[in-house]
Amino acid sequence: MPISVLAGKKEFMRELDSDVFYSFTFAGETLSLAASVATINFMNKNMVIEHLWKVGNQLKDGTNNIIEKSGLGKYMKCAGLGPYSTVIFYDAGLDPLHVKSLFMQECFKRGVFFAGYHILCFAHTPKIIDKTLAVYEEAASILKEAIKKNDILARLEGKPLQPVFKRL
Repeated sequence: MPISVLAGKKEFMRELDSDVFYSFTFAGETLSLAASVATINFMNKNMVIEHLWKVGNQLKDGTNNIIEKSGLGKYMKCAGLGPYSTVIFYDAGLDPLHVKSLFMQECFKRGVFFAGYHILCFAHTPKIIDKTLAVYEEAASILKEAIKKNDILARLEGKPLQPVFKRL
């Protein structure tokens, strides 16, 4: 539903009464306001924010535990906040995009779409996080073996990831 808000301190908002032009595309549209109120009520009633932090921390901490347990800490780590975290791949003597490519591939093959970051929603349950972590554990095990045998590229079933931005 489309919605926007123009808000601020009273002293600044007073300026809108004089020389400032502003317009809202959906100014008279009240369905979005009703949807917003319903969403806020649902979020409060179901403790959505608390849930996102709980499952997000479960995923972030679990990911870091797997990384440490697998001995991959110098190649990757999960950083950020519970509801939104990122798995960072380091340049530790191996191309980090190759390392990430193999990890992603092995996650995909096991039914987890992993793009390098976690954006949690209310539908993510502790059970889903446990399944995701089980897949991460399998992928980490394969990655560890590939690093040990120095055959990451040979294990890839496609081209490795490429940088999005390049210096000219």
